[in-house]
Amino acid sequence: MQPTPNDSDPRAHRRVIWLLAVLATLAKLLLASRTKGTVDVASFWDFGGRIVVSGMPELWKSNPLFNHMPLVGWFASALRGLFPKDPQSFALWWRVPAIAADLLAVWAVLRIARLDDRRVRIAVMVFAASPVSLMVSGFHGNVDPIMTAFLIAAAALAAGGNLILSALVLAVAFNVKAAGIIVAPLFLAHWISRGAGLRFFVMVSAFTLAGWAYPLMSGPGVFIRNVLSYGGYWGTWGITYWLRQTGWEPWSSIRFGDFTAAQTAVIIPLKLIIIGTSFALAWRRRKGGDLLGGIAILWLVMMTFAPSGAAQYLVWSAPFLAVARPRFSPWIAAAGTVHLFVFYTVFCGGLPWDFGIAREATNWIWLLTTNIPWMAFAACLFLEMKRALSEDFPRESIALRAESASHMDAPQQHGLC
Repeated sequence: MQPTPNDSDPRAHRRVIWLLAVLATLAKLLLASRTKGTVDVASFWDFGGRIVVSGMPELWKSNPLFNHMPLVGWFASALRGLFPKDPQSFALWWRVPAIAADLLAVWAVLRIARLDDRRVRIAVMVFAASPVSLMVSGFHGNVDPIMTAFLIAAAALAAGGNLILSALVLAVAFNVKAAGIIVAPLFLAHWISRGAGLRFFVMVSAFTLAGWAYPLMSGPGVFIRNVLSYGGYWGTWGITYWLRQTGWEPWSSIRFGDFTAAQTAVIIPLKLIIIGTSFALAWRRRKGGDLLGGIAILWLVMMTFAPSGAAQYLVWSAPFLAVARPRFSPWIAAAGTVHLFVFYTVFCGGLPWDFGIAREATNWIWLLTTNIPWMAFAACLFLEMKRALSEDFPRESIALRAESASHMDAPQQHGLC
């Protein structure tokens, strides 16, 4: 059966995707202009004011909740300087970079997506118009969409063989949020397979450290503790959520830092699983392999085993899954949409949304719905592992059968007669 012109015209598909992305952008701007966002926006308003008064090193020392890169702090202080007494304008313009970053992510996805594949095409359309992105970028008010956009842009540039720009863009992602560093081994493996591993390592390290130079020189200890060693909230996501439900005292409290010994005994192995997976995937790709697919699998592992979670983390995997694992992308987007709608509605005390903050009496509702996306990530990881095992097993079996046959044909090689 011959494909119809509409199915075979990549330009038509791109126009549809860009139309969806532009409409989503307008919806995000409208939402941002009419709401104050979540408590995160209020926190950045406060952080910006404190940085203007006493500087960033003092803020890192005095407030462990300020776990952000200097680039983020400088932007918050600049906006606070522009709108010293206008929190609504601050709230709007604080969210504009994340909204713009979503367009960068769409551009990057379109550079690498195979739109002739119907499944990929649908996944990319879902990504461009994603309600998850609408809620996180247009309402929430954190920098995760910016980090994600630079990560997928760096991957697109790497796929195109642009070493310098890929290193620079990846370093920008690392200077937006430390979580992005988890993908670094996969990028390094990609460039090792192209014979440029050392050059890439030197460039991305130099670009990254240039952005970190200020805190590393002014107060490295607090920067490493607050930013690079950020541990999140125990008991709010996945495995640690269910351990908290056991009621055992050392696991029973939601904590931010100052973890109990029993909590630390769980957190460290979970982090090691994620870090180990990153290096294992990179090792398998050191002689060539799918960079995008490796990062997509890593995000599945990350979101399954993460010791903590947050609403805005649900944007991290979206562009990579859309391109490299499109069969999972719509399901995870749907699961994230259900949870985030409940989350923000509970945060805001009902509809319409305006300002969202956690309320002790209702926290249990959105904490319960975190299991919807977590289970979706875990299920997709299980299916991915099952597929990988089913593909590897036949090759291994054939090799073993061939080896056994050669042994039977030549017994004298083993000293047999």
